Amino acid sequence: MKAIDIKAARPFQTRNDKSLGIQTYGEGNNFPQQVAKIVGASCTGKSCLNIFAQFVYGDGFNDHGLQDLVVNRRRQKLGAVLKAVAGDFTKFNGFALHVNYNANYQIVEIQHVPFEHCRFEKVDSETGEFHKIAEHDDWGRDFEGIKRFRKQDITFYDMFDPRPEVIQAQVDAAGGWDKYRGQILYYSGDGERTYPTPIYEPELTDMRIEEAISNVLGRNAANNFFPAGALVDIHNGDQSEAEAKNTIDMIHKYQGAENAGTMMYMQVGSKDEVPIFIPFTGENYDKHFTQTQATIPDNIGRMFNQPPILRAKDVGANFGADLMINAYTYYNTKTSGDRQTLSETFRMLFERWPQHVADDFAIRPLSYIAGNSLLARLGQTAVDKIMEIVKDTTIADDQKRSMLRFGYDLPDDDIDKLLSK
Repeated sequence: MKAIDIKAARPFQTRNDKSLGIQTYGEGNNFPQQVAKIVGASCTGKSCLNIFAQFVYGDGFNDHGLQDLVVNRRRQKLGAVLKAVAGDFTKFNGFALHVNYNANYQIVEIQHVPFEHCRFEKVDSETGEFHKIAEHDDWGRDFEGIKRFRKQDITFYDMFDPRPEVIQAQVDAAGGWDKYRGQILYYSGDGERTYPTPIYEPELTDMRIEEAISNVLGRNAANNFFPAGALVDIHNGDQSEAEAKNTIDMIHKYQGAENAGTMMYMQVGSKDEVPIFIPFTGENYDKHFTQTQATIPDNIGRMFNQPPILRAKDVGANFGADLMINAYTYYNTKTSGDRQTLSETFRMLFERWPQHVADDFAIRPLSYIAGNSLLARLGQTAVDKIMEIVKDTTIADDQKRSMLRFGYDLPDDDIDKLLSK
């Protein structure tokens, strides 16, 4: 048998848009915007994405001083920037950060840039390269009813490169530090200088189906679950246009869920003039909808690698603490790589900050608090191991702290209480 390679096409097209000076992100240059709309209209998709973002953000930075560190002129704290970046990273498989430098080539400001606002500069036809990020808040033209899309509103930033000689060359090209706009760090989970695809992209179709089923059920409910049909009225030559319109308006008033079960009074000249309702009959698809409704949420949840209990699905054992703890432990493991990506990104940026702010940029995993005690939170086996470490006189306190912090994810307050004499 001859093997044939089948390559899946990317879900969006990219081309140079010379009029705007950018590389398009999708057929209408609105792929991220379309993804956001699809997920937002899917109950399961939105729930799974929210859970994904919560676990990637976790409980914020291990170092609480980092959480409260003011990092830009808007007086935003780093913890807020981290949460916004985690939201973009989980939704789009990419994120963007704007950085400003001082004359010593040190980073003095960090701001989150909504990922869907960013596009690559067009590729140079001769060199095949590009070096800037274009930023605009409405590439999808969703707000043209409020403001017109204008090319002059597009702002171009240099792509992130912290080398002093590169920064100085960019400053010179801009006409000085007072005109320099800084750089944008553009991270793509699909590779450098590549528009990313969300990790759940294969399930966007199921998310659309879930939305469509909700719309069908909504229309059924709004129309009293009655089949569609035609109301045939006997033409009456003596009836004026105004009287006919009044009849139509009265029938409309009796449609919809709020009017179910109400009674309408109509008067006709004879029984031969009584209107006839002709229903449009068709196959009943309720069973198909029921089956689809049951399978689609599981399909979407599997794409996110999420245990069903995290999205409040009954797994046959209610919501026992042990089940939730195990689910949290599992999903923390699945999302550890994403937290590490964010941690390493911020570590790299703050290595170029004017002052030393921290050594630890790790992000604390999310924990399920079933109670205030360690026993309720971690279980008996973990507590027994913790107490063995605490009581072991051959282990130094600093080593104990490291073991309890990284081995059992205990916060400093709990460690202090355990090691207090």
